[in-house]
Amino acid sequence: MKLREPRPNPAPKPTRTIRWTWFYRNGEYNPAIRSAARGANGVYGFRERKSGIILYIGESHTGRLWKTMIRHFHALDSFEEVGEWTHENRSSVQVKLWLTRTGDDAVELEADRIRRHRPLMVERIPGDEEDEDEEAPF
Repeated sequence: MKLREPRPNPAPKPTRTIRWTWFYRNGEYNPAIRSAARGANGVYGFRERKSGIILYIGESHTGRLWKTMIRHFHALDSFEEVGEWTHENRSSVQVKLWLTRTGDDAVELEADRIRRHRPLMVERIPGDEEDEDEEAPF
């Protein structure tokens, strides 16, 4: 039996995970999601409710997880200008949360979740070989 080698830098464990659930329906945001995300650091994922396709994974490392999440639906023009993912129909998505203790943990966990889930809307997969050779634009 061949043993798997441990990952050199395992991703931090979330302090709490909220499984895929509705984000917005009947004119209101999910109160459990809103309550958990307010003032928190962590990672969030959005997927299409019907197909289950994961659309986007993002993070907040500044204690503004809730505000960061809803901006994807409210700031369509300004987010699109900077190349950030937006969505017009918040009722058609589900959300998943991975809450973290610190902002640094959120950044590391986001990279791990993007590598694991390969969301549809992502600019790059953290750790891809192509990223290793890129030069800084400055």
